[in-house]
Amino acid sequence: MIDGYTFSKHALGRLLDMGVEPDEIRECLTNPDEAYRPRSYAGTTNYVRGRLALSVNDHGHVVTALWSTKAAWLADAARPGFESTGRSIRDLPHLPDDIKEAM
Repeated sequence: MIDGYTFSKHALGRLLDMGVEPDEIRECLTNPDEAYRPRSYAGTTNYVRGRLALSVNDHGHVVTALWSTKAAWLADAARPGFESTGRSIRDLPHLPDDIKEAM
């Protein structure tokens, strides 16, 4: 739990896999550059700060984490062991097409 927010197993796994530090998570939740309600996921708010985006439901439960910038996605995919995470760039539905094409 960070500042009253709880985390799904999926979100924790993503954050660990992404190597995000607790301070970066806290800053994203408590001092975001941007917060908006996506049309495609009712009942959630996306908090964005720097390279990180967190999707939080209306109960303060972080449901997923993802990179908010093209540079962060490309850096993550370029790191050694990325494919061993079980993720494939082409299979990430939330990844913008222009980033998939850059891979």
